[in-house]
Amino acid sequence: MNRCILERNSHFFYVNKLFMSNYAYDIYLNYSPKDNTDGWVERFLKVLEQSLLQLSGTIRILRYANGESPTAHTLSQVAIMLCVVSPNFNNDKNCIEDLDNFLQSASLKKERRLLKIFKLPTPIHLQHSALQNLSAHHFYKEQEGEFVPIQDFFGKETEKIFWVQILDLAQEIYIGLQKLQQRKDFIQKTTLQTSKVVFLAHTTEDLQIERNLLKRELQKWGCLVLPQENLPQNLLELENLLKADLERSELAIHLIGSKYGEPLREEGVSLAELQNNLSAEYNAMLLATKNSIYDSRKNFMRVLWMPLHLKFDSEKQRVFVDNLTQGTEAAEATEILQVPLEDLKKMLKKILIESEQEDPLNVLKHTTDLVKSEAIYLIYDLIDKEDAQKIADFLKNQGIEVLEPSFSDTLVDSRKTHIQNLIVCKAAYIYYGKISRQWVATKILDLLKAPGFGREKPLQHKFVISKYEFQPDEFMQRNQIKSIILKDNLWTGLLETLRSIQ
Repeated sequence: MNRCILERNSHFFYVNKLFMSNYAYDIYLNYSPKDNTDGWVERFLKVLEQSLLQLSGTIRILRYANGESPTAHTLSQVAIMLCVVSPNFNNDKNCIEDLDNFLQSASLKKERRLLKIFKLPTPIHLQHSALQNLSAHHFYKEQEGEFVPIQDFFGKETEKIFWVQILDLAQEIYIGLQKLQQRKDFIQKTTLQTSKVVFLAHTTEDLQIERNLLKRELQKWGCLVLPQENLPQNLLELENLLKADLERSELAIHLIGSKYGEPLREEGVSLAELQNNLSAEYNAMLLATKNSIYDSRKNFMRVLWMPLHLKFDSEKQRVFVDNLTQGTEAAEATEILQVPLEDLKKMLKKILIESEQEDPLNVLKHTTDLVKSEAIYLIYDLIDKEDAQKIADFLKNQGIEVLEPSFSDTLVDSRKTHIQNLIVCKAAYIYYGKISRQWVATKILDLLKAPGFGREKPLQHKFVISKYEFQPDEFMQRNQIKSIILKDNLWTGLLETLRSIQ
């Protein structure tokens, strides 16, 4: 068997005191020989080793040159096991035996001593039970409708995908080894600036890179990012862990992508939906007890982020996202954003770092004492600005003051302008052009949440304008949001609405 860990004799290099511990070896790489027939695992391990050396100065990675499998005693001397999960791994009895032997000797509840990467996608029900609920780094890509391992680690197309994952994996191993040493200076360093606690929900594989990037950014800002522990397989234990982490957090971030994810059990919800449900329930509880004898006086808010131009892989995911954007539960402290990832980072930095002395809810709400006006707020996305300007010009020619979105400022400043306009406007028109229906739904939700932003009364006059034929859904009808179809630049329908709000 040509596997296990890179062997390094002590005379080859100096072993840094940082990783001196009760364990003889830092890492054990558990993989199937079939996944290394083309040398993929050896090349991957070489890159990982170099990344770890940059962090620590040295690393004890071992391998059996004679191809023998490690004994249970040897595995008990390993600090961290890294499994290369693939269909080959699942069918390799030696891989499973090594994993079982490691589990018998390792305490995995408090330390992240078991990690996994995916060389190829592997359904959760086919994975070893100890691996099923672990977060993973993916080293494959989609090519001509099939998933294949990333082969060119330095290629232009795959370089970003590969190196984001490899650096995050190296950082995770490095931190895990340091924690196992229980070094006082490390403990002090990691707890010194963790005044902000953030719940960063696990997401589906299509947004794993974005989650890793965001996690790294949050940690750089000194935030404690939860969950820290391996997710338990048992559903009740999983819910208890997530609830406990949410109660410790002041901000919950959910990344919603194109995939729904595998149900946690037959006909059950996915991990992404479960986390969203639990954070919504916790938020609703805090709001319900506000200003009562049970008020915990805790600030908590949720941010749900979706990438631009989101396309769904399944009808189930479309329904899930529709429920998110249309639901009103705990909407007072929930923001749904569909913006570039970099804009999301800027907004989070404003909340967590630049506005530490301010209630995080107020950073987004930005309530003001401006006097109410007779203005109409025309809401549109930058992609539709040219068409929307024609509507704005038409309204101005009717002698109407028109409020418009701001695109020249930062995301946080643009959001403040948006909320300020919602507070003072007499009516709001959402322009539905090239932008997605999901974006329109988030803006409709903002109209309904206007009283929570500081508006004295609910917004009575709410419209969606489009030059395309579309049917208002039940949610729009229930909340009295009317639709206006502009045909051949005829403004009759728009004029009628203007008369109705006089």
